[in-house]
Amino acid sequence: MKSYKVTASIVAICLFLACLQAVCPTIMVLQVCNLSNLNNLALAPLFLLTIFTYMFSHGGFPHLFNNMTLGIPVMLFLETKLGGKKLLKTYILCGLIAFFVEAVMTLSADMTLIGASGAIMGCFAASCAIYGKGFVQRSLALGLLMLKVIPNLQGLSIAILGMSGHVAFAAHIGGVLMGLFLMTGKHK
Repeated sequence: MKSYKVTASIVAICLFLACLQAVCPTIMVLQVCNLSNLNNLALAPLFLLTIFTYMFSHGGFPHLFNNMTLGIPVMLFLETKLGGKKLLKTYILCGLIAFFVEAVMTLSADMTLIGASGAIMGCFAASCAIYGKGFVQRSLALGLLMLKVIPNLQGLSIAILGMSGHVAFAAHIGGVLMGLFLMTGKHK
């Protein structure tokens, strides 16, 4: 039986941080990424760490549940197809690019990022790139894509029009683009 150590580790870290946040809400300050800290790196050196920790933290259990509903099956699939090291590389790189795309698109010092959505959307896009052959596979991928990406595209257009809410839509799109880029030319 295949062991899914990386998927289990990512889920365990996310769950641990959600429990920690529930017990001690002030700890979230050390996990979320806020661009206002970029201006004062001397005063907030942990900012560089938050570029990584934000993608394992969530705004509560509903946020965690929503991300893991798509994240767990996608990560299991990628770990089976690519192996644990490549899954972790994909997750981290998609999360980092998600951060930078959101930072460039919002250009706001008040931008705060929390959640695994960008990393998970990147893993989802990578799965679609690998899985892509066959009518049934494309239909399943399209169904999941419509559930997750279409609302993000709508939200991105709302954000561009200046009516953004609390969802980092550009981060989702950045994750998707990085996931597709990482799988370009692989698994044909």
